[in-house]
Amino acid sequence: MDTNVMIAVWQKKPAITQWLNTLGNVGCRNKQELAELQQLIRGRRIYWPTVDDWVVSLNGVGV
Repeated sequence: MDTNVMIAVWQKKPAITQWLNTLGNVGCRNKQELAELQQLIRGRRIYWPTVDDWVVSLNGVGV
């Protein structure tokens, strides 16, 4: 998920909630899709932002 989307969710912006609701159930539909996704992300680092990271991005620090 894009960082901008995550920030909008955190800020509880109505437009993002409406948009996300239009997506329906997003995810793997079967084991084959899950295996393909796991192969795609294998070896990549997944970064989970902290609340402090979000505050910094909202305040424009480091930009």
